[in-house]
Amino acid sequence: MLGAALSCGVRFSVSLSCGLLLSLWLHAAAHAQGYESALLDGVAARDRALETGNHGDWQRALQHFARARQASSTKEVEFEYAEAALRVELWVEAYAAYETALALGIQGKAEARARAFLSARAREVARLDIQGPSGASVYVDDVKRAELPLPRPLVVRAGALALRLERSNFRSWQRQLDVGAASLTRLELELEPVARSSVPVAELPGSVEPGPSERASSGSLQPAPVEVSPWAGPALIAGGSLFLVGAVGLVTTSLLLPDARRELAGLCSESDTDGRCLFATAANRGSAQSAADRIETLENMRWVTASGAALGMVAATVGFVQRMRGRPSTLAEQATRMAGRPTVGLRASEQGLALEWQGKF
Repeated sequence: MLGAALSCGVRFSVSLSCGLLLSLWLHAAAHAQGYESALLDGVAARDRALETGNHGDWQRALQHFARARQASSTKEVEFEYAEAALRVELWVEAYAAYETALALGIQGKAEARARAFLSARAREVARLDIQGPSGASVYVDDVKRAELPLPRPLVVRAGALALRLERSNFRSWQRQLDVGAASLTRLELELEPVARSSVPVAELPGSVEPGPSERASSGSLQPAPVEVSPWAGPALIAGGSLFLVGAVGLVTTSLLLPDARRELAGLCSESDTDGRCLFATAANRGSAQSAADRIETLENMRWVTASGAALGMVAATVGFVQRMRGRPSTLAEQATRMAGRPTVGLRASEQGLALEWQGKF
């Protein structure tokens, strides 16, 4: 009895570990595929831009390299991003990317080119060390430069600049700064959550005045801002993939096990109540052992795939719930998102009913 319990415990631990490793591997594989695809698109756009000299082609190359940087910051993509940024006159962004490429170990002619550019522009840049809420977007002169937290101080052009921080469901923060050349400015910022607000209800002639309890509850239609976890999307994708792989493996092993057990039963001269082979003739002994090993392998695989499917379902469910938290779920939220869109309504007057148009396209 104790041996069976220990065997089940070992199987469960192994299957859970395999499920976690498989989930991490699927997520890493998707990440790597996105990086390689974006990098190849960027290289193709770069080669086309070198032939045409067209500014739009360099812009497209820069966008592809930016996608690759988001997936994985490597010395190759940082250098390519810097080269494309220079072609579209974004030398500050190029400066930061060259620095990152050198920090990651770029070598050869690329290293020499990066160091020469940094040396020539060193007295024209400053740095901002910004501390603030995670996920906030940092804009410099109305151009998005990064998201918090920053891996390193942000490189900016020395002199006057407009700094702005934005985050969903928070009031934006903005300020004019004047930073000196080769200086480091530290900022610790906090964003104020958007205040709750009620949705105004248009009154029609003859409408019933809401009672005190209704007026008191009308301000609670708008819920507090809900922060959506940044891992919700990856958890949903990785969990769904793990569930699909686990479910397919579970079905496959469940279909193969009966045939393997029938094959073992045909090779054994004597079996116990659990179907395990107790005795086989000398001629069938090797084949019976192979069949028994195959059954054990299939049973272990069934444990692993079942646990992986269960783990994937849990991860996908958690990710789905987190994603749904950011969707409008109340009348107030939906009305807020619809604000500013054209609407048509009825207006009652002494001459009768008339259509009333509000808003513009």
